[in-house]
Amino acid sequence: LEHPYLRQPVKIIFDERLVPHIYAQNLSDLYFAQGYVTAYFRLWQMETQIRAAEGSLSEVLGEKALDYDRYRRHLGIRYAAENTLKMLMKDSLSAQIVRSYCEGVNAYIRQLRYRTFPLEYKLLNYQPRLWEPIHTALLLKMMAWDLTGKITEDVLTHYRIQYGKEVVDKLFPNYPYITVPIVPEEQPLDFFPIEIPEPPSSQLWDSLKQFVLWVQKDTLKEDNHGSNNWAVSGKKTQSGYPILCNDPHLNLRLPAIWIEMALYWKEKGCYGVAIPGAPGIVLGFNRYFAWGSTNVGSDFLDLYLVKLKKDQYFYEGKWLPLRKRIETIKVRNGKTIQDTVYYTHHGPLIQKHEHWGVALRWLAHEPSNELLTFFHFNWGANYQDFLKGLQYFYCPPQNFVYADTQHIALWSQGKFPLKWEGQGKFLCDGRYQIYDWQGWIPQSHNPHVVDPPQGFVFSANQPPASPKNYPYYLDWDFAPFERAQRIYQRLNTMENITVDSMKQLQLDTYHPLAAMVLPHLLKKLPDTFQGIYKQALNILQRWDYYMDAKSKGATLFKVFWQQLERALWHDEFPYLYPRRDITAWLILHADTIPWADNRNTPEKGTLPILVEQSFKNAVDLLQQTLGDTTHWQWYRFKKSHIPHLAPMLKGFGTPLLEVGGDKQVVNALGTSHGPSWRMIVSLKPPVQGWGVYPGGQTGNPLNPEFQAFVTTWAKGEYYPLKLYPNPKKIKKRMQWHFTPALNIKE
Repeated sequence: LEHPYLRQPVKIIFDERLVPHIYAQNLSDLYFAQGYVTAYFRLWQMETQIRAAEGSLSEVLGEKALDYDRYRRHLGIRYAAENTLKMLMKDSLSAQIVRSYCEGVNAYIRQLRYRTFPLEYKLLNYQPRLWEPIHTALLLKMMAWDLTGKITEDVLTHYRIQYGKEVVDKLFPNYPYITVPIVPEEQPLDFFPIEIPEPPSSQLWDSLKQFVLWVQKDTLKEDNHGSNNWAVSGKKTQSGYPILCNDPHLNLRLPAIWIEMALYWKEKGCYGVAIPGAPGIVLGFNRYFAWGSTNVGSDFLDLYLVKLKKDQYFYEGKWLPLRKRIETIKVRNGKTIQDTVYYTHHGPLIQKHEHWGVALRWLAHEPSNELLTFFHFNWGANYQDFLKGLQYFYCPPQNFVYADTQHIALWSQGKFPLKWEGQGKFLCDGRYQIYDWQGWIPQSHNPHVVDPPQGFVFSANQPPASPKNYPYYLDWDFAPFERAQRIYQRLNTMENITVDSMKQLQLDTYHPLAAMVLPHLLKKLPDTFQGIYKQALNILQRWDYYMDAKSKGATLFKVFWQQLERALWHDEFPYLYPRRDITAWLILHADTIPWADNRNTPEKGTLPILVEQSFKNAVDLLQQTLGDTTHWQWYRFKKSHIPHLAPMLKGFGTPLLEVGGDKQVVNALGTSHGPSWRMIVSLKPPVQGWGVYPGGQTGNPLNPEFQAFVTTWAKGEYYPLKLYPNPKKIKKRMQWHFTPALNIKE
């Protein structure tokens, strides 16, 4: 390629797995080349994701996507992207990075002709559009929505009105009954807390009762997002150097969420995975340190009930004007829709009725510049460079793990709202300032742990810190205890740790909840079962608590637990069940559980009755869906697969995968959600990694490389990940040369 934007020659060498190693002499050329290569592999995916983010799918899919697009506009995702774009372009470095990336993407697009369009454009009959800086900002905000768009306050408000505060506090407490926080409870504070706001003296719940009619139309909420990361110090490893591990759990799709690559600038280099559409390496390592992330999962999104009158809303005794934002939605075949979104000072109204509405306060609406975080991660040389990068990361807040040759650390990093205890747990009263966010927790006060005596740091979306040693309220609803407890127990006892033993832990399928509750449940089952019920009981009694692919016990326990949870909670709490630690604690410790009695049936329910009936229901369900017990292997019931990004394009996903795992175990692989990238990095010089993701480098579904890594990933195997300062040492599959061209005007 010859291009006038380039300043100096660029070399791109593709290794045996089509991983591009991009060698440039300046940053502008480097990110130009990254944009070009990414578009070459993933152009249709890039455009589809930002159309989904901003709400412009109707332009290519027609009216059937109109409701989806309207919903995205009312969330204010493009509004959030515009705020972030201002920050990106205000900083000269990030502006240069994003402009160069866009120039590279567009250099590829301008070369295309119809016959070379990616296949999906032809099947859906539209043309690629040029890439703009706003598109990269949209991609970042789409990721923010996926990882922070957790709305439970509507449901809890409904429960509080129906059952009272005491019941909700017991069943949905602010801190879990069972957990292992990220920051050890014995760690003292290394800062003086700022003043924490006081909650309002009384909360006007009567004004919220009209909200019940809306929430009753909702469905059961389930949080899909999770991830694991950890780092162990050299004191616990065989090599004497730290090892860092990360496996982010996301909705799995083809083309894959990530694209693997290595970037080299002067004498520096970094390796890992990037998000198609955004410059830099998001998760990976360089010559000096490695980093990874998990989602914090704290409460960065609140709903406010606001009182309305025409185009005004009531706040602190005054009627204030609603700000209007006109959203223009182009629909395929020439139709254009004008949609008005109304904004309060909290954010956009996502529900608007004659006299009241619901406004959304979302952290991602705040201006931010996360690209600079990854710039400092990619090209940094030490812990101070890592800390410098952290300061730019606002949303979606992440637990960033770090390791170099001597140190390990973990920071829960984001722009955390300063709240009073429980603020945002229920629907907020938008008429009063006391319900507004009260400011921001100072970045240096974010939960963090550095070189702890235990010799490891870890996160699995559990609470970052305990109220015993952390003064600020972050949220009530973090991931349940299972993955965090298992990782903690294993790392706490492991010594002479190797890369292979870390692989085993990433692939671990032991189910702590089952080990905790199943022996107790089995005691409540009668020994008089006959036929298939007796066979099923024998399977459970012999099960080893591992969710392996061919395990029948795994299948039976999973369905048994689902039936028991439903029997316990669904008649009273149909939209959101209490966390599993609450259910487990009640089963183990409560003599009687009032919620065991189904209010929709005349019979008096007790826990033993529910356990027996749930077991029978599970057996009956499995017999109906899978047949006799010989076919009850876990992978058959779980049906893990990876679908294509466009569900209307049939046949481009994977077939059924014979894999184990479960959302509640370390190898958190569900039906189509799970480890989107497994990475292990040894900090023994020279730094080296091992990794794999479920997909392939190319986004072309007719190319054999489209699913090239899926089998390796499904088998729990890894590829070596190496930096090559000397490009001659790469076993190359192909090589590109980019050179400057004279910009001659015709």
